[in-house]
Parts: sequence; structure tokens; C-alpha cells
Amino acid sequence: MSGEPGQGLSAEVGELVDRLLRLSKPFLEPGDLCLEPDDLRFAGVRDLSDLLQGLEASLELRRQERHRRPQARIDHVVPLAEAWDSGASKWTAGRRESYANDLGADRSLVAVSLGPNRTKGDKDPAEWMPPTKDATCTYATDWVTAKLRWRLTAGRAEINALRTVAAGCRKAKVTFTPAP
Repeated sequence: MSGEPGQGLSAEVGELVDRLLRLSKPFLEPGDLCLEPDDLRFAGVRDLSDLLQGLEASLELRRQERHRRPQARIDHVVPLAEAWDSGASKWTAGRRESYANDLGADRSLVAVSLGPNRTKGDKDPAEWMPPTKDATCTYATDWVTAKLRWRLTAGRAEINALRTVAAGCRKAKVTFTPAP
């Protein structure tokens, strides 16, 4: 590899890939945070002062990003992992993409606050429900509608949890259109 720090570098692509892997290793393998001196020079770091400036800039950028993050997320009512386990694994890539970006139904994708979205994760209704009764009824309705729309299966514990919730919800007609 030729070139000085801060100037253009040239190398065979294989060598660049090897370097990239070594630079990425701390992020790919938790616990292995050791960079070799050559890796730091390759990244333009000349001395400890450069390294500390880079770390300070990185921390400041993270602070700024944290303040700009939205407080809500768009969430799949039936998480992608749950859909996969419930039949999407047998779909074509095109159908999975259609599911992931389903704008054809009001109940497939919803705006949620970060807290509940984090606690829900990939859990089904047997493992997680929203904290309030009104939200629970809406969530169960949305869940069932999304599963039916996409012809996804449900496990026994999931069905039992949904039945329990539905028994406490007001009766309302729910319509949905099967996904193409």
C-alpha cells in the first residue's frame, strides 16, 4: 500500500478489503477492540491527539443525533420475524417486500412511540400487549386483521391471548382486504 496519511491511498482491492475487515472488527466482534498501528495510520490517525479529536467528534455527533431522533417509529403490527415464522418464509422475495411495505391497509403499519415499540420487539400477543385496555383492543384487532390479510398462521398461545383480549373489547365490525 502506498500513500501518506491524509493523502490518497492505493492498494490492491484485496488488501483494501483486508484492511476494511480489520478496521470493522471491533464492531463485528464484541470484546475485540484492539486496532493495530497500521490500521490507525490507514485511517489517517498520526498520533494520540488525532485519535482523541476523532473520538470527541464522534461523541458530539452521537449527542446531536440523539436530539434529532424522532420520538415515534413506523412499526409492523405483526413484526417481520413473526411473519416469517407464520408463513412468510415460504413467500417469494417480492411478496415479502410487499408485506414489509404494506401501505394498502390501515392496520399493517402503525406509528408508535419508542418505548412500547422497544418492549414489543418481535413478540406475539401471547408475549406482549400494550399497557392500556383501549390500546390492547386496537392492537389485537390490528394483529388479527394483518394476519388474515396476509394469510399468516397463528400459534395456540397467540390464539388464546387474542381470544382473551377480544372477550373484553366492544363489539365492532372489522373489514379488511386480502393482500394481492
